[in-house]
Amino acid sequence: MKGDNPCQPPAQANRGLTIRIKRRIIYYNKCGGVKKVKYSELKKILTQHGCYKSGEGANHEEWYSPINNKTFQVGRHNSEDVKKGTYHAILKQSGLKK
Repeated sequence: MKGDNPCQPPAQANRGLTIRIKRRIIYYNKCGGVKKVKYSELKKILTQHGCYKSGEGANHEEWYSPINNKTFQVGRHNSEDVKKGTYHAILKQSGLKK
């Protein structure tokens, strides 16, 4: 039956919760996995924590993080989901996650 397994909830389930710990953000769903985040949502998170777009590359945007004084790249695919490894790599490069 649908809905018996918490990892396969019915169509109108809640979206998950956000945990914020000392400027670090991790998205979890009810099964403990990482929630799918779109590039546009990731850019909003970066902006909320003081990061800003510093330039444009051929295929990526360059962003600057005042947290660790480094630049890093973020893809331009605003409507697409960010892959799990890419999501964590961008958070590490921006200094939001250790």
